[in-house]
Amino acid sequence: MGILSLRLLGDIQILHDGALLDGFVTRKAQALLLYLVTKRSPQPRAKIASLFWPEMSEQNARNNLRRILPNLRKLLGEHLKIDHRALAFNTCVPYELDVEFFADLFAGPSALDDLTTMPLEQLERKAELYRGEFLHGFDIPDVPEFEEWLVLERESLRQQAIHILTALAGRYLQLENYKAGLTVTRRLLEIEPWYEIAHQQQMLLLAMSGQRTAALAQYETCCAVLRTEFDAEPSAEMTAQYNRIKLHGEFGTLRSDAPEIHPENAALAAPLPEHPVHRQETVVVSGEMPQPTTFYGRQLELTELTQWFLVDQARVVGLLGTGGTGKTLLAAELVRAIQQQDNGALAVDIRLAPFTQIIWRSLVNAPSLSTLLMAWLQLLSDQQQDQLPTMVSEQIDLLFAHLRKKRCLLILDNLESILSQGDQTGAFRDEYLDYEYFFRRMGETEHRSCLLFTSRELPMSMARLERSYPRVRSYMVRGLDAESCVRLLRAEGLNGAQHELLDLGQRYSGNPLALKIVAETIQDLFGGDVEMLLHDRTLVFDDIRAVLDQQINRLSSLEIEILCWLA
Repeated sequence: MGILSLRLLGDIQILHDGALLDGFVTRKAQALLLYLVTKRSPQPRAKIASLFWPEMSEQNARNNLRRILPNLRKLLGEHLKIDHRALAFNTCVPYELDVEFFADLFAGPSALDDLTTMPLEQLERKAELYRGEFLHGFDIPDVPEFEEWLVLERESLRQQAIHILTALAGRYLQLENYKAGLTVTRRLLEIEPWYEIAHQQQMLLLAMSGQRTAALAQYETCCAVLRTEFDAEPSAEMTAQYNRIKLHGEFGTLRSDAPEIHPENAALAAPLPEHPVHRQETVVVSGEMPQPTTFYGRQLELTELTQWFLVDQARVVGLLGTGGTGKTLLAAELVRAIQQQDNGALAVDIRLAPFTQIIWRSLVNAPSLSTLLMAWLQLLSDQQQDQLPTMVSEQIDLLFAHLRKKRCLLILDNLESILSQGDQTGAFRDEYLDYEYFFRRMGETEHRSCLLFTSRELPMSMARLERSYPRVRSYMVRGLDAESCVRLLRAEGLNGAQHELLDLGQRYSGNPLALKIVAETIQDLFGGDVEMLLHDRTLVFDDIRAVLDQQINRLSSLEIEILCWLA
């Protein structure tokens, strides 16, 4: 039993005890090995059979799988675990896997922060491992699900490589190793020619190494690429650095205490312009967005969320909370604040990164991702439906071309409509798994836009993204503050004493919907007497019970059991 060495980044190379391993009976046999190696966990035979032979009946697909397994047993021996139920790569015998070492950094909760403290040698080793895209040149066109998985893995690893190389270039810049830094930034621009942070780093490295003319030319190259790809201009920060190099002839040296450029935030530290800038008027498509209504409190929430969107330029933001907390109304009020661009109403300057288009869509009727993408693309491209691609992967690629060119805010209301309930809470329902891929692309891929969603719970895939990417965030929408509760109750027609209304707000945890229901009940059943209801001690009415039932139905059996014990 020898060591199995697998190099999957770049051209595929599989070695067994140093000798090239070939002899796979079919391309699908090799693909099966690569899939199992990457997945790590046991994969049911039925799933593998339907994955690689989707057009066949279950029995014929299983027969085809059975025919290639002897070939894999012969080639790999104990490196594969094969039984009548499942297949798996055996991690208990000696092996080397470049993807495993390269990607292990991104499994932790503070992955990007780890880049700034990682030893230089380890960072260099990881950068060296990324020899090219995952499984370069490998495909199986007649297996669409495998192809979709391959696209997802390639994009995820490519984004990780971009973060690593960006951090490494920043480290070389601090160490004044300009030659090594330029090698890294050139590699970054080969991976993603429109990556502005890499252009900015290369301009700085050229200037710091005395190559002023080349540094100025790098800025012009960046301008040309961004105009061609996205009809956009470089950030204010990069333009300011360009002007300093142009005016002063040299850039000087970095201070030892200069902040390091963070892979996720390097382009976000641009100073505000000294004079008002021309901006395109925000276009809002709000057919399903709630109409303006009386909005109570939430000024702190609005200020922080506006900071996230327009200053921090978050890519994905989730507004979470139980039913009735006002997630949808908060999202709508946020949209109106952005649309009006009212600097007097908010504590942050929203000139930095306004949106050119805002599109609101409700998921209450649980549309397929393809239906949603087609609607978005028609609005963003002015194309008719019959002119747009029909495959989801192509629709997503086309959407991201627009999201890089324009700065759009996409809003999905009621995401829980396509999430599972009970013990699978937080997972996308089987028929909506492609939404998970879309969310990952939104969080991991470089673009200028943002996705905002409301939901009663956080998708599990979103939780993983949030741990790894600072521009993926969630916000828990809680009850109204005491003053806002009193204002709401008085607006609903209650004239009770201040302390009674405060007590009522506290009893219902500041939930706006619950407070409106109880205000109506007090008027209908208690003649508007708040004290009478408080003495009655009846807290749950039919409409409130319906809201609670909806929330409880989404809990797992363990969560329900815990609630019963606490009751």
